[in-house]
Amino acid sequence: MPRYQIRLYKPHDLDLMELVARHRFCLQKAAYCCLAAFVEGKHFVIRIPELREEPLPAKKVYARTLRLSGEKEKDREIIRLLNHITPGYRNNFIKNLLRLYLMYPATGQFFRDPKDLAAFAERYQCLRKGKPLADAASFTEREPARNRKPKPVATEPEAANGKGSDTPAPETRKAPDRTGEKRGAPAASAPGEGMKQQEAAGTPVDARFISPDVPLPGTEEEDLTDLFSALI
Repeated sequence: MPRYQIRLYKPHDLDLMELVARHRFCLQKAAYCCLAAFVEGKHFVIRIPELREEPLPAKKVYARTLRLSGEKEKDREIIRLLNHITPGYRNNFIKNLLRLYLMYPATGQFFRDPKDLAAFAERYQCLRKGKPLADAASFTEREPARNRKPKPVATEPEAANGKGSDTPAPETRKAPDRTGEKRGAPAASAPGEGMKQQEAAGTPVDARFISPDVPLPGTEEEDLTDLFSALI
């Protein structure tokens, strides 16, 4: 099984490092999709995924491994393409090709004033006009464990109280306090009702990273689905 390592270096790859560190951006998936599209002569624009809850730890180098299978025809075409590239240059080739497929050349962290991203978003339209938009970089499932923040280790006092562990401490049942109840008082919310209201409201997103959702001219939703499913 051929493997190709994609390495991002600071400061040369700040654009891609920001996507990996701050967004739910799967570098291997994005690289594979743009390589598969390139060998077929297709072009689309990769939508910038949503922000992470917690950014990844800052590093000077991010390394990801792209694994291809010689049993799949699409993968064999990508392998033949990369075999034309001199070893040592393949990493740069993959990153440069990926940049051609990205929706934005720069995200909010590049600007002194985050509000400037909205103005630049209008200018970016000239680069993506007529090209379909695809979610070709988002994680489809949970991220690998190495990318998730570990649970805090409980201290001795916390462990005694059941804090910091997966097993909750036993609750002490108390008699309900009815001294403040009045006739005609509003009834308590049903269990889970507050959670539904929060889900309906949605989680606020940092405006610096919001990608415009304006559909491209001549682009239909089913076309995007067919395009993306054909690549993977």
